[in-house]
Amino acid sequence: MITPEQLYRSFSYIGKDVEENITVLKPMKDAVSEYELQLVEKALNLCKNKEEAAGKLGISLSSLTRRMRKIKQSKKDVKIDFS
Repeated sequence: MITPEQLYRSFSYIGKDVEENITVLKPMKDAVSEYELQLVEKALNLCKNKEEAAGKLGISLSSLTRRMRKIKQSKKDVKIDFS
């Protein structure tokens, strides 16, 4: 039997919000998209160029470019009201 502690350790690489990610359920498609965008952003920050990032992620450069457009669009959609 797998205990919650073992599961938490197994998924600790996901980030600080692991417990929240496991306990707060959202549609699978949304969760996968969210995690995919996090991975792309992390790869772009860690790698020297897009080609290297695509290679580390195991995707083509054109796939990475499409995902980067998706990130850019999702950030445009977020509107912050400072008033």
